[in-house]
Amino acid sequence: MLSDTTSPELREQAISELECLALNTYTPISRKEWERSQAIAESVLDEVFGA
Repeated sequence: MLSDTTSPELREQAISELECLALNTYTPISRKEWERSQAIAESVLDEVFGA
C-alpha cells in the first residue's frame, strides 16, 4: 500500500490512468453516471493513498 508520502503527481497520474481505462473499457454512459463512477474511483484512490 502507498503511504501519505506518495506524491500528488503520482496520485494525479493514477486518477488519469483510471479515467482512460474507464473511457476505453466501458460503453458510453450518462454524465451523471460518469460523475458517480469518478467519485467512486477517487474514493478508492483515497483509501489506497491514505488521503
